[in-house]
Amino acid sequence: MMMMMITRMMMEITGGTSLRSNDQGMPASLQQNIRSHIVVVVLETRAALVVVVVAVILTVVVVVVIVEEVVVVEEVEVVVVVVVVVVVKMEVVVVIAVVVVIAVVGLVIEVIVVVVVVVVVVVIAVVGLVVEVTVESVKIIVR
Repeated sequence: MMMMMITRMMMEITGGTSLRSNDQGMPASLQQNIRSHIVVVVLETRAALVVVVVAVILTVVVVVVIVEEVVVVEEVEVVVVVVVVVVVKMEVVVVIAVVVVIAVVGLVIEVIVVVVVVVVVVVIAVVGLVVEVTVESVKIIVR
């Protein structure tokens, strides 16, 4: 008797009309929605991790390039600050990579560094976009 009441309440909440249920008295449509949501969250988390890994690798490459340039010219002081923010929130995977480079001496090295930084930020943005599009298409398939 209690199971029937729980099932009716769940169907009213979800708007489902299916009388099929699993052992816990949960409507099949709600069970499918929960499964879909779990799959989407797992996919978004994996996508975020992929973007973070790519961002870290690219950052290391930029730092190595800058350090090599600094070694060539002795009087250049370079400060690199990298902030990677990954927000996984319902349906959004946002990657913001900010690379600030301060070169005190040496215009040529500054130009090289700026070009490298721009390339890295663009690559990170493209990777984030590709991952986000992939997650969205998988969400549509799952649902």
